[in-house]
Amino acid sequence: MSAAERALVSRRAVIKYIVGLVAVVLFFLVLSYFMHVRSDDQLQTLYDENASAQQKIESLQSENIALNSSEAELKAKLDVVQAQLDKALSDLGKVQTAWAEDTRQLEETYRASYNELVVKYNELLAQNTTDI
Repeated sequence: MSAAERALVSRRAVIKYIVGLVAVVLFFLVLSYFMHVRSDDQLQTLYDENASAQQKIESLQSENIALNSSEAELKAKLDVVQAQLDKALSDLGKVQTAWAEDTRQLEETYRASYNELVVKYNELLAQNTTDI
């Protein structure tokens, strides 16, 4: 083989090597592009999920604020009702005490009247038996 043929073979080998390297570079460029597209899709999915989660968090926070407000209102109403109940129970205790006292006084009055009637009845009986 002559020097010209060797140079031609050597040149062809270099060209094949360069073409191979360009093919490898193109392959990696295409591979990189598809990996980048896939990565972008995953990031977009994550971004959408994050936005959805953020909206859900905001919704839950506003619901929590509404529930806390409602709880405060209900506690205030409960305090008012509890105060009314305490007053009613106090008044009921006073009424029961007064009623018990009135009942005791009536019982004493009627007992005294009954005892007087029994004494008069016995006197009348004694009078009627002595008259007979």
